[in-house]
Amino acid sequence: KTPLTVMNLSADIIRSEKLPEAGRTKHLDRISNQVKHMNDLVNQTLRLRRLIDPSYPLEIQIVDIQPLLQKLADDAEGLAKDRVVNLHIGEDAPAQITTDPDVLRHILMNLLTNAVKYSDDAVDLTASYDPMTQNIQFSVHDQGIVIAPEDIERVFAPFYRANNALGQAGTGLGLAISRDGVMKIGGTIRCESQPDNGTTFHVVVPVDLAVAALES
Repeated sequence: KTPLTVMNLSADIIRSEKLPEAGRTKHLDRISNQVKHMNDLVNQTLRLRRLIDPSYPLEIQIVDIQPLLQKLADDAEGLAKDRVVNLHIGEDAPAQITTDPDVLRHILMNLLTNAVKYSDDAVDLTASYDPMTQNIQFSVHDQGIVIAPEDIERVFAPFYRANNALGQAGTGLGLAISRDGVMKIGGTIRCESQPDNGTTFHVVVPVDLAVAALES
């Protein structure tokens, strides 16, 4: 059922039946949840459109890594009760990078949101540095639902959802936004998923986006 179908059905029930207060509340909550879902869908669609638009400007700034990642970890922990996000920053990781902080924040928050949603265990957020390529890698690891090999590449397609993830609420746009956001700031994204080792998304971006853009 589409969100509009669910809302219309609940509204018809409220209008046509003499429901107790608990019943009315149930259907009003259902309408409210579907409105939120549609609002999320519209916002994410607009964000996706901006990211794939070549004329959409980036706001390149110096970004302090530790406070950015700590804020993301804290926000992700607040998405579910008793959830823990462990933050690991490598000793060789730069304290600052030059990139678009808003785009990077949305990329990592999308990945953390999925990790918290699909796993009951702790989630790991890691930052490490590759001096050979002068890139920084952010990794989000969880022990939740395993992504089948045939789904690995397709998970980044808009609106695609793996069969074992259909029971969870979502728009199907989060990973597409992350992929296009990563490309927008000159990076790459890949996924690894194994039954005994959980799922990890790796995001690799330049330490200095301004320099990388000039070199390319």
